[in-house]
Formats: sequence, C-alpha cells, structure tokens
Amino acid sequence: MASVRVDVKPEILAWVATNAQSLTDKWRQQLATWIAGEKQPTVKQLQQMSRSAKVPFGYFFLDRVPQEDLPLLKYRTVANETLTQPSRDLIDVITDMETKQEWLRDYRQKQGFSQNRFNGAAQRVAGLSQLTATQQAEEILTLLELEPGWNEGPKSFDRFKQLRQHAEAANLTVMLDGCVQGNSHRPLDEDEFRAFAMTDAYAPMIFINTQDGYRARLFSLVHELVHIWYGQSELFNFDFESTTLVRNPVTEQRVNQISEAILFDQATFERLWTASAGQKPTSRLKLVAGSLGTSPLSAGIRAVRLGLVTQATLDDLKQELRADYQQYKQRQRNQTGGPSLYQVRAAHIDHAFVVDVARSAQAGDTSYPAAFALLGVRHGAGFDKLLAAIEGTGSHSGNGFSNELFNGFK
Repeated sequence: MASVRVDVKPEILAWVATNAQSLTDKWRQQLATWIAGEKQPTVKQLQQMSRSAKVPFGYFFLDRVPQEDLPLLKYRTVANETLTQPSRDLIDVITDMETKQEWLRDYRQKQGFSQNRFNGAAQRVAGLSQLTATQQAEEILTLLELEPGWNEGPKSFDRFKQLRQHAEAANLTVMLDGCVQGNSHRPLDEDEFRAFAMTDAYAPMIFINTQDGYRARLFSLVHELVHIWYGQSELFNFDFESTTLVRNPVTEQRVNQISEAILFDQATFERLWTASAGQKPTSRLKLVAGSLGTSPLSAGIRAVRLGLVTQATLDDLKQELRADYQQYKQRQRNQTGGPSLYQVRAAHIDHAFVVDVARSAQAGDTSYPAAFALLGVRHGAGFDKLLAAIEGTGSHSGNGFSNELFNGFK
C-alpha cells in the first residue's frame, strides 16, 4: 500500500528548519526538498521529523506558523550576545511549567486561597530603596522563617532541601529536573539556563536545572527566591565567570548582592574565614564553602567583595575548580545503578503540588488523564508508584499528606 503523503504548508517547514537546532544535515536536506515542493512528506516521516526536531507533531498540520509567545524568554540572561534562539528543550520546559502554574492558580483560587504573601513582597516594604542588601536579605529570611547564618552546619546538612522546604511552606512551588519532562533523551543544557522564576499572585513557581552542579543549585534557588520577592519573573544563566547580559543590570546586581547576603552572612563568613587561618587561600575558600553548603566559587566572589582575598586568588580557585569538575563528570559517567525512576521524580517534583493534584482528582474536579499529565506519568500504575515514592521519602510532613489520601489511589 502506498504511503500517505501530507501537504504541509511550506512556511511551517521553513519555521521548523529555522527553529530546530537539533536537526541533522540529512534532515535539513530533506526539509529543503519538501519546502521546494519536489515531494511531500509521509506521515511516518513527519513523526520521525517531530522527534528529531523536538517539535510537536501537531505543528505540521497548522495553517500558519506557530506563535510560541513565551513571556519568560524575554527575561533571558545570556553570556554570549549571539545566543538568541532558545532551544526546543527550554521552550518545552517553560511551556510545561506554565501549564502547571495555570492549573495551580486556578485550583488555589477555587479553594479560597489568599494571594501569596511572598510574591512581590518587596513592593510593600517601606523605604526599600534605602535598605542595604543585607537588610533586604533579612526581610526575605524573616518571611521564610530563617535567621542570618541559617546555612552554617556540618557537611552532611542539606541546605538546599531545607531552603526548599521553607519556600514550600510559604506556598512557593519549587520544581527540579535535568531533562524535558523526565525524558532522559532530552537533557537540559546548563549553559543555556540554570533556573527560572515565574511570579504569580497565587502560584509563584521556581524551576531548577539539575544538570547544574549540586552546590550551584543552592545559589540558583536563592537567586530566584529574591526575584519572586521582587515580583519579577526571570530566566537565570549566571556563570560567575563572564560578563552576563541582562535586561536590567542595576536590578540584577542588587539581586546578586542580596543573594550573597542570604547565603554568606558577613559575621558568619568572617568567623569561618578566621577559623581556617593557616591554610592556603583557595583551601580556606573551599572550607568556608563546605561549612555553608555553597559552591567555592560563590564563596570566593563573596570573599573578594569583603576584601578577604584578591582577584588573583579567585582566578586560582577557578582553575582548581575546573579540574575538580572534570573529575566529577568522569565519576558520573562511570557510575552505575542509582535510584529508581519514580524516586528521582519524587525528589524533583514539588510535593505540595502533587497533593493538590491528587486531591483534585480524587474529588472529581480534575480528570485522571489530566492529573497524570500534570504529574508527568502515563497511567494509573505510574501515578501510584509516584505517590508511593513520595510517601516513602518521609519528607512531606507539613504538606498535607495522609495515609487516607494515598490509600485513595492504591
């Protein structure tokens, strides 16, 4: 039987050729043939093209070029001025998070939630422009029910987890992933973005790219929390090493200073620095960073600002860290085994969000297929496994989980 060929609009094919960075030369040649009208594609070819280009299959059947108007993209921070076209992976992650945010906003409004107190709280602070970065950091810590120096502790102390829990207690939704909707074949590029923040009166949301280093994620989370506090959405890609282009340099500089003050309380930092006397400067920075659960590079930048080390010391530290990072990546490549798929998803997804979706499905307000899509599972069995994995973490206290809720889905 002859293959069914599809009359796809040439402008759609041209749009795919322009926007799909992952296409091979072979597929680009094939596209050129279709655009020229020499031959029409088959359904199977379009399906293969969809996977290769990371473009939704339905786009090929549109009458006009798709308008992917994602407001968050205008907040991109980039370290290279020529980097103007976002990847399909980034677009799809933002779209997925916007879908989740829209659902959560609607759910909370129907449930009678008040508007989020943390979102845009800076606008309600009297004399904000007169406050120092440290004073603004203290305002944020108070809202999160934390104190200056909150992250000092032993190396085993998980500061990221603690801060995430305090953010979630303030009804902020924090999601993590290193690929597009759990698809390991579509890893996210840490050079394109590290995190993003989406403000909202009812459902402010933060996404952290887990391809980034573990300690670097803590700075990203703090940085995005400051943006939510200001009431500003943002897509973050600060690499500490190059001149980063941003829409509002003054605001971004202030956000970075506040972020540093949250992570590196000056009195705590200087005490730890004094306690590490006798070590070479780069070793002292690593020790201080270890005590605060941060990356050594961010600790080094803070030390430069405090006048404790010179730029030359920071440059030496960067060289050491590059070598350490290559060794870390090699260990990751050689590593086998690890947690199950659903354990990883349970660690990445916001647990309060899961509770809200589960309750809404149980009440009949959200269909189970829609609930599956929101939680990134394909069927009821996957839904059960995700709930069981979250229940097994024991980290959902205070988020409203109960045995009765879980038993309703098993």
